Amino acid sequence: EGMNDWRTSERQVSADVEPLSTRPDIPTASATETGSGPQDPDNPLLLNGAAFDVSQEVGFLLRRVQQRVTSLFQQRMKDYDLTPTQFASLCKMAEIEEVSQNHLGRLVNLDPATNQGVVRRLIKRGLICRRDDPNDRRRSLLSLTDQGRDLLIECLPTASRVTPAVLGPLSQDERVEIVRLLKKLG
Repeated sequence: EGMNDWRTSERQVSADVEPLSTRPDIPTASATETGSGPQDPDNPLLLNGAAFDVSQEVGFLLRRVQQRVTSLFQQRMKDYDLTPTQFASLCKMAEIEEVSQNHLGRLVNLDPATNQGVVRRLIKRGLICRRDDPNDRRRSLLSLTDQGRDLLIECLPTASRVTPAVLGPLSQDERVEIVRLLKKLG
């Protein structure tokens, strides 16, 4: 099951789902905020008779949340010099112990080029090591070094406080619900 299995045709989406801008529960920008009236025929953001507001779209909102998560992670983890993808890679290697580079990329949802850079930097820092796979000469296996394991143990308490900080504005029930919904969407 690939990551693209959720995609549907644009025609199907438009037939099945009403635009957010026409739903009363989703606030949209007023004509004075957007600079042109929503009914202005020259408005390029006119969709099915309503003003389209990108700031109410799920992708836009998720990107804003992702930027906040990344910023909080970088602030809190600056002493460890790890990016979120490097940290996730170390965690997955700690879970599995030894993994191929390709499998690691799939586990942390990285494209091959990005994964290659992450692995190269972690090896250069001495946090992971690579060895030839004795069963397949075309592949190599990655694992944590003692230094990588020690860094992970040291930074884990700090990293574990990022999600609670991000979810801070939500009630406990909302926190559980958003995690459940994100897992369902992912």
